[in-house]
Order: sequence, then structure tokens, then C-alpha cells
Amino acid sequence: MRRVFMRRVNYRYSGFSRQPSALAYVHAQMREAPLDRSPQTLYKGSGGIIDSMISDRAGAERRSLPVRVREEIEERILTGALQEGDQIVEYQLARQLGISQTPVREALRTLEHDGLVVTRPHRGTFVRRITRREASERYSLGMELEAFAARLALPRLVESDYRALDQIVDEMAAAAEASRLLHEAGAFAHSVELNVAFHRYLVERAGHEHLLKAWLSANPLNWRFITYTRLVAPDPVELAERHRQLITAYRTGDQVLAAGAIRSHIWEVAEQVLPNIPVDEAVFSADAGATAGIATRAHQTHAKRRTVASFQAMSS
Repeated sequence: MRRVFMRRVNYRYSGFSRQPSALAYVHAQMREAPLDRSPQTLYKGSGGIIDSMISDRAGAERRSLPVRVREEIEERILTGALQEGDQIVEYQLARQLGISQTPVREALRTLEHDGLVVTRPHRGTFVRRITRREASERYSLGMELEAFAARLALPRLVESDYRALDQIVDEMAAAAEASRLLHEAGAFAHSVELNVAFHRYLVERAGHEHLLKAWLSANPLNWRFITYTRLVAPDPVELAERHRQLITAYRTGDQVLAAGAIRSHIWEVAEQVLPNIPVDEAVFSADAGATAGIATRAHQTHAKRRTVASFQAMSS
């Protein structure tokens, strides 16, 4: 019987009308921070991520609408409402959510930067397709880059770093529980993005600018989405809790052990995911399946109505 991890964490969801989360702050700071910025500036104070979020709540609120649009699109990809090759029509999505096209355009630009969607000239924006070879290369490259980061970062880690990593996993597990048990809107996407935040933290602490650039070029959010969408019956709580084993390995201070732990952490999942991805790139023709827009899935009608109401309440 699968073990279920239950944690009581102060992490409130109320759909898209919720207050800006710690993740929204961290996600934006990761994009806006210079490459040589110390992670302590992202996870500062005794409260770690939460302190940082509170100290910049005004900024989080200003960018909250594009962030929520992005999370809505991510959630639809994760739940299968949007699939590889599906078109995302900007004006249709804006009309569905009762908002202008500007935040939708910003969200799509961010998602394209992360490798989740692709824009084709004179065609539109589509959920990005991926082949087994591409996925395998991302897993293997990411695995080696993070193993290298672990070797560099371990001598630099202090107790506040471990507390920050623990807190990220706490939030990741809480978001996963909200998704699995309560079916909270946006919670699944939050869990995946916190997964990326956890791994980026260590890469940042390595203090190696070119390593960070190489890691970002592998589109870490994209390959985590591949993991969650291609696993058979994935348990997001279990996927979150696996990260505690990494923290335990890091605390030993053994660089070889830590590098081995991160390799195993990534490749164990890759071995489950890769067989579920088509091998032949020919199946990914430019037009295949690309006409189904974001508003075409009738079984999502009820969820969409809830989303529209939440966006309207938030923007009123």
C-alpha cells in the first residue's frame, strides 16, 4: 500500500482569489534576479520564503494577474485539459477569464521562455511537443548539471539553507495535498513550480554563473512538467516528499554522496517517464492535433466557470 504523507502546513488556497503565495514571489524573483544573486536574498529572515513574500507583497499583487493566468494554463496542461499540440488562442482565453489580453500575452511569453509553449509565426501559440530523445537528453543533462552543483554548493551550505529547503518541500507537499485531496485550483501547478524552486536553490548556491545558465537552458520547468504529465498515476505528494531524501544527503556534507543522490533522484523518475514518450519525431508534425484550442474541452466547463468567477472577483 502506498504510503501517504500528511503534513499540516500553514498554506491556504482559495482558488484564484487567494492572496499572493510564497511561490509567486519566488518565481518572479528567480526571473528578475541577476544570475549572481545570492539565494539568501530570495529566502531571507527566520521565516525564509514567507518573510520574503510578505516584505514584497505589493509587488506580488501587481504581477498577480499574469501569474494566475500562467498557473491556469499550467494547471490545464497538468490535468490533460490541454495536451501537446493544442492551440492556446489568446483572445479566447482572455474572454473566458473575463480579463484583457495583456495579462494573457504576458503569461504566454513566460511559458514560452520556460519551454512549455511555442509560438509559430502567423499560426499561433501551441502546447509544446517533445520526443523521447529530447526528454532523455534533458534528464541526463540536468542530472549531471545538478550533481556538479551539489559538489560545488555543499561546502557553502549553512543551517539557514537547510531550513529554506525544508520549507520549500513543506509548501510543495501542502500544494500537492491541496491538489490531490481538495482539488484546489492552481495547486498542482504550484507543486510543480516549487519542485523547480527546490532544485534551483542548490544550483544558485553553487555560485557558478555559467552552470546556472546551462541549467536554465535545459528548461527545468518543462522537464518537470514532462515528469508529472507522463508518469502513470503520479502521486504529487509522494513526488514532493522524495526531496527530503536529498536534504538528508546534503546534510552529511559528503559531496560524492550528494552528487550520487541527485543523480538517482532524477534518473529513477526518468526511467518511469521515458517509455511513455513516443520515439519517432515524425509523429510530431507541425499540424497534428494543433487545432484544438483552449476552449474546446467540454468536460472542463464547470472548472472554467469557477475560474472565470475567481478572475472576475480578483479583478473587481
